[in-house]
Amino acid sequence: VKLAEEFLLKYKENLLPEQMVNAFSYNYAHIYFRNGKYDDALEKLRTVKSNDYLFRTGINDLLLKIYYEKNAIEAALNLVDTYKHYISKSENIPPDYKILHEKFIRYYKELIKIKSGSTEITADYLADKINKETGISSKSWLLDKLNEIQTVTV
Repeated sequence: VKLAEEFLLKYKENLLPEQMVNAFSYNYAHIYFRNGKYDDALEKLRTVKSNDYLFRTGINDLLLKIYYEKNAIEAALNLVDTYKHYISKSENIPPDYKILHEKFIRYYKELIKIKSGSTEITADYLADKINKETGISSKSWLLDKLNEIQTVTV
């Protein structure tokens, strides 16, 4: 993470001028997230102003992860609904890219249910299902969170 931060600071000026602020803030939000500074990550994400679907999906993915870490279940579920709608209605997102994020949202929602105490499915079952899945955004993050849940319940 330290290396990524140094790289970002060193080469910030090499970014395309029209995307510099957005790219810098978006990537710095990821650095804050990796360091567990979730409120700082949220602040950086608030400064990203772009309608580009790559930024929008990346921001939404990161927001969902932050909400998970902050245990902000209601905010997470609200964003899940908004995000699903955005992906389904957007004509600019390529179909394969849509599928990656739709799968993430679907499994994220199940992860939230498990974290909230639902016994409909187990963390083991969901992890097995995700492991068998191909083409899913943030697959390793989902599996890491399920592993944390499994570790706590053992």
